Amino acid sequence: MPDEPESLRIACERMAREKEERSGFLDLGELGLQTWPEELWELGPLTGLNLGLGWYENGQWRASQPVWAQTSQPLMGDGRPVS
Repeated sequence: MPDEPESLRIACERMAREKEERSGFLDLGELGLQTWPEELWELGPLTGLNLGLGWYENGQWRASQPVWAQTSQPLMGDGRPVS
């Protein structure tokens, strides 16, 4: 798990991407955040916010994106990208 400054940097990158893409879902899971990033309140409405290890979507488990992943695409429980 990254340290707090690195976690906040990653979270801010993901929030900026969501602000642009407006997908309605934000994955901040497995970042070990100790505080809510202020940018979170600047986002539009979210239909989903992950702060843990993953989430269920349409009956399928989706694992949080590892902090070392270079893609914004969510991953399946076995590490494969969600199609």
